[in-house]
Amino acid sequence: MLIDFHYHSGQPGITPENLANPITWEQGIAVFVAQGIDKVVMLGGTGAGTPESSFNANHLYYSGTTIRDEVLKAAQYPDRIIPFGCMDVRWMGNRPDADFGPLLDWFQEHGCKGIGEVTSNVPIDDPR
Repeated sequence: MLIDFHYHSGQPGITPENLANPITWEQGIAVFVAQGIDKVVMLGGTGAGTPESSFNANHLYYSGTTIRDEVLKAAQYPDRIIPFGCMDVRWMGNRPDADFGPLLDWFQEHGCKGIGEVTSNVPIDDPR
């Protein structure tokens, strides 16, 4: 079995030419299956809502860009997609004592097998 461990689903196939028509989940699956890949680990995060993220025009055309939407959609393809959750250490009030338990519970309850890709760009010794 061949598993691609780095797959993003939030805005697949978006280019300036097809901004209003990104590829569907089914088309994305067909692409990796055609390449001999059996499953993918979906790393959430496109539009995950990090404090530094900025609005971009893709959000006008494609509503499936939140990590919640990605996880719920991935659950429809358990034979092809292994979902991972995505969090940012600055969420939950950006406090060092923030309780991420409810978020981790939600991801686990909805089939996520891990958390990643962490791209917060926060120093490793940051207290959060």
